[in-house]
Amino acid sequence: MFVKSYYQRSQHKKKYKIKKEDDIIDEIRFGIFDCHNGHIGEATMIWEDVFGSITPRLEIHDDGFQLFKSMPELFRKIAEFNELNVKSKDFRLFLEKNGFSNLSNEKIV
Repeated sequence: MFVKSYYQRSQHKKKYKIKKEDDIIDEIRFGIFDCHNGHIGEATMIWEDVFGSITPRLEIHDDGFQLFKSMPELFRKIAEFNELNVKSKDFRLFLEKNGFSNLSNEKIV
């Protein structure tokens, strides 16, 4: 069954290894997922070190563009963020408040 959900790389039980030269601090992938059947569409909020400042970046994957159509209200709310340096914890809580399930402890296909 596909549901609105997310998983956070730093919280996932299968810890992802980050290369030493990688500037990515954390990421939250969100969209419409099923642990056993993959996903319909996803986007990723990435926190990276940009000249010593941890900065969020929204990345839309090729299949994720349909999320704009299926979840326009979510992206409208994301566009209203007035704090440029939103933290991963705050974004995670934002997703949960908007009906997303946390799959961070699930095995994702």
